[in-house]
Amino acid sequence: MASEATGVSGIAERYAAALFDLADERRTFDEVASDLRQLRTMLAASVDLSRLVRSPILTRGEQGKAIAARPLSETQLALLSDQLRRSAGRRVSVDARVDPGLIGGMIVRVGSRMVDGSIKSKLQRLQLAMKGIG
Repeated sequence: MASEATGVSGIAERYAAALFDLADERRTFDEVASDLRQLRTMLAASVDLSRLVRSPILTRGEQGKAIAARPLSETQLALLSDQLRRSAGRRVSVDARVDPGLIGGMIVRVGSRMVDGSIKSKLQRLQLAMKGIG
């Protein structure tokens, strides 16, 4: 016996079912599952991001504005610089620039090495996986 889903849960169930059907049709279960695990990890790692995404009082516009890329604070910049120094094993010079096109997250380049942790690239990977190209 099937029950009719209502409210936010019903919307989530419909999106989940649509995503499942699309992944099945495109045979991209592994890629979609990987992207969903990454999203779950990001939400688990950031209480603020989790609260923002789940907030029933914020409109989508307000949520988008809150996620908008903005300059790091002096404290954040110092912590980033220190972590990069430890990771690289040498002194680093940080050239921080805001790129609103990234949506959120950051891209870090140290020498020829690059780590792309931007939301834009994660969304692009999800989109490609859903199209069956990834």
